[in-house]
Amino acid sequence: MTKKLLFVAILSMLATPLFSQMMVWQEDFETDGDGTRYTSSNEFYDPVSDDDYFGRVFSDLSYYDGNVDSGFDININAVAYTGFSGQFYMAAEDLNDTGGTIGNPDGVDFKDVSFTGISIAGGSNLQFRGLFARGDTNPCGASRYDITDFVELYYNVDGAGEVTAMRFSADLECNIPGDTTNEPLHHDPDMDGDGGEGTILSENMQEFTFNIPDGNTLDLRIRVRVDAGSEEFAFDNFRLFSDTTLSTTDVNLDNSITLYPNPSNGKITIEKGNTLELSSATVYSILGAKVASFDLSTMNTSKILDLTNLKSGIYMIKILGKDGAITTKKIIIE
Repeated sequence: MTKKLLFVAILSMLATPLFSQMMVWQEDFETDGDGTRYTSSNEFYDPVSDDDYFGRVFSDLSYYDGNVDSGFDININAVAYTGFSGQFYMAAEDLNDTGGTIGNPDGVDFKDVSFTGISIAGGSNLQFRGLFARGDTNPCGASRYDITDFVELYYNVDGAGEVTAMRFSADLECNIPGDTTNEPLHHDPDMDGDGGEGTILSENMQEFTFNIPDGNTLDLRIRVRVDAGSEEFAFDNFRLFSDTTLSTTDVNLDNSITLYPNPSNGKITIEKGNTLELSSATVYSILGAKVASFDLSTMNTSKILDLTNLKSGIYMIKILGKDGAITTKKIIIE
């Protein structure tokens, strides 16, 4: 009787959204998506010139060229980043370097990562959420960020033009009037180029958000501008949330995917149609914690997902298509 009541209670919890909004798009950089899921401007690594770099970094601080360990370890000025999602994140230091092992032939002092053609049709009250951190966590007068350094995020809905949505800036005149150099990096809520009024960043990634107007298609872009050694920045786990489910492509994705057996002993087969292209599958506990993820970008018509390390219970699996469509299904592990 007790087990039956517990099962009914869990089902009741599933009937209520785990979040105030539902996630409709995600990029957590766990696999290399450059040229497919996003476009990154000239990732590079230069261990010769003070360890300058821009690109995907593994949790042990090794720099990855695509999905391959480059053999180089990055150097964080303060302490290593923490609080990132999964095992990979994007990070940068001194972006105007022009030499090095991989090299940076464009020689510019900023880098972009762009996400284009995200379907938001049918969504409402859209919200962007992302994780952000700085590597140099020294106090006023000892940090390296200057008036020319910034990180900005932009959105473009239905081709109407880019809108600056969020900015991170140095805290100008942090300890000395007129001083605009060597200051800590803050969230800059009024985007005036002086981050003193916002939350200070640290090596532990923090979540920041902004709202996006409703529409049909969304482009996102992040620009990181740091041009000196020990000016370090990292970001991870970009997501979109909506009050309502998206339309058309998400419904088609839901109807084109089968999971079996369900319930299972932890080994579940995901099966799809020949023409359907998937990107990833992420498994969450009923409390919303991410417990497993799988790369589906190279699967044929079926793939076995091994979840035998998870405890018995009810989980939610979010499946992402390469066209940005998302479906979420319930799975039970006995």
